[in-house]
Amino acid sequence: GTETIKSAAHALPYRGADRQLEPLRAALGSWGKAEKTGEDVEDDGEEQEEDFYFYARAFLEPIVTSIAQADSSQPTDWIQNFCFVCGEPPQVAVLRDLPDAVGHRSLMCSICATEWRFQRLTCPHCRETEADKLPVHTAESIAHVRVDACTTCSRYVKTVDLRQDGTAVPLVDELAAVELDIWAQEQGLTKLRANVLGL
Repeated sequence: GTETIKSAAHALPYRGADRQLEPLRAALGSWGKAEKTGEDVEDDGEEQEEDFYFYARAFLEPIVTSIAQADSSQPTDWIQNFCFVCGEPPQVAVLRDLPDAVGHRSLMCSICATEWRFQRLTCPHCRETEADKLPVHTAESIAHVRVDACTTCSRYVKTVDLRQDGTAVPLVDELAAVELDIWAQEQGLTKLRANVLGL
């Protein structure tokens, strides 16, 4: 029921590499879905695991977002590559100009949409900082959205540049920029977190 979901959502932060699995399984179980152990997921294959995360995210996102909105003040010393509210990785990066910072970069959570500051020239997966290992790819048709890649870990995140389009909605524009995901996959890159389209 609802209380089970809330408990699962509150349990999300800082559970380590496997921090999200048990709370999400508990939430799914409240709808009568058979719970899976980590071994079950491995045996059933990657496709079933992706389905699991899709439904888990769909059910939990409103709850976790509500929690995030109630307490979204960023800790001043937070420099991690996962959300300080729910512990999930970022869906998209955002660039904007602030009164005290030109080209300010933030990451936006894939579950609760919380934003947090992150270093500009740093891979949000492996923390590579050498500029020649952090290539950028853009497309003319969607100039305000780009791929920020890392040749060290072969990961990428899409970045929405609000300086080029102040009306952009990062999570929506990230979702719409499918051609960038296709390009990245053709280069052998893996996204930090697939969106609801599975891209």
